[in-house]
Amino acid sequence: MLEVFDIKRSYWDKYKNKIEDSMVNQMHLNNIKIIFKLHRSQFGYRKLTEYLNKLYDKLGIFKINHKKVLRLMKENFIMSIYQKKVRKRIANKVKIKQSTHNYSDLIKRKYFDAKIPLKVLYTDITYLTFRGQTYYQYTIIDRATRQIIDYKIGKRMTVKLVLNNLEDALNKIKKIKKNWVEL
Repeated sequence: MLEVFDIKRSYWDKYKNKIEDSMVNQMHLNNIKIIFKLHRSQFGYRKLTEYLNKLYDKLGIFKINHKKVLRLMKENFIMSIYQKKVRKRIANKVKIKQSTHNYSDLIKRKYFDAKIPLKVLYTDITYLTFRGQTYYQYTIIDRATRQIIDYKIGKRMTVKLVLNNLEDALNKIKKIKKNWVEL
């Protein structure tokens, strides 16, 4: 066939490899898009490469290089969503909720063991991502009972929010101790 069309063998091999490469790239791109949507656009090229290689190992297919994943993502404008640090100072709205649930200590803190309730308190700041926005949860926890004394959720990490949380927690502790005395 090459002789009929007067084509050199090297040119045909190069052309054939381009077709095969484009099919393989399309397969990789489809897998990248599926995984990317599955994980809500939070995977970067490194995590995607790791995920794809685990998937391909299970299927018995060859591995993919991280550079190829990055190139395919750039060519198809696939970008991960990540949190940017914001330095604006804007007045924020505070959502106040109360909780009396008892939670186990998942962090396994190594501090001294407090036996008396409301003597030792811990504070914790947690980042929450919801619908593309970052919220900050400030929590005050009693060491002895592991109960959440007070928590607040705000859009910005401010000193005012933390101090309001602390004041409310101290007021709740005073009310609880007053009820203990009356009993």
